[in-house]
Parts: sequence; C-alpha cells; structure tokens
Amino acid sequence: MEDKRTIAFVTATRADYGIARWILHDIVESPHLTLRLILTGSHLDPSQGGTLDEVLADGFVIDREVPVKLSDDSPVSAARWMAECLVGFTSALVDLAPDVLLIVGDRFEALLAAQAAALAGVPVAHIHGGEVTRGSLDDGMRHAITKLSHVHFAASPEY
Repeated sequence: MEDKRTIAFVTATRADYGIARWILHDIVESPHLTLRLILTGSHLDPSQGGTLDEVLADGFVIDREVPVKLSDDSPVSAARWMAECLVGFTSALVDLAPDVLLIVGDRFEALLAAQAAALAGVPVAHIHGGEVTRGSLDDGMRHAITKLSHVHFAASPEY
C-alpha cells in the first residue's frame, strides 16, 4: 500500500483561503493525500472578520492555530508579530511533519510560513509567485517566497 503524502496549508485571510479552498477540498478527497491546516491572522481575530467559522463550515479540520495580534501599526509591533508567527509556524511544521507546505500569495504570513518551512526542512509549493506590483512591499515578499519555494504555480506563463 502506498503511503499518503501530507500537505500543510497556512491561511491567514479570506483572500488566500478563497484561492485555495477548492484545492484544499481536493486534497481532503484524495486517497493519496492528507491535509494539515494551519490558521492565523484574521481567521482567528473577530475584529478582523473572524473567518474561522467559514473554514469550519466548509468541513475542514484545523490542525493548528497560531493566534497573534498587532498591538499597533508601528514597525516594532509588526516585527514582534512576525517573530511570534515565525515561531508558531515553525513549531506547527515540526510537530505536523508534512511532506510539503502549500502557500498562496505574497503577504507577510506567506513569507513567514516559507521561512518556517525552510527552518523545519519542509519543501514549499507556492501559488501566485512571479507577479509584479511595483513600489509595493508585496514585490519583495513575493520574491523572497519564490526563492524559498521548490515548486511554483504561477498564474500565467509570463510569471
């Protein structure tokens, strides 16, 4: 009997979850794959939408929550939040031991998840790399995620 492959997915917002939702359903339905779902960000924060209920209503099991909150919009608060996320994601990936981490996009959480995967020795599959948004922090984040990724699912051949 063939061993199942385990795919972890980190989601922080309705935006990345919405892109991956049907992929996650396909993973769950596959006899060859196991999904490990890691939630953070606005999913866990009622003041930011609290979309945890949406994920649960879709029938998914949440394997790990990484609750972190920004205390304010300062660079120091952002750095503290990022450090907490990095520790939480790394701990989750070490404990869950997936075969691959699937991430979407170019937000801070995606970059931190890619960094955590590098630390935990987990290959990264990245959806939506290669796009360009000049003058935005997103470009740097996306480029760094691309460098940390092993498999790339770009939106078009141009990217």
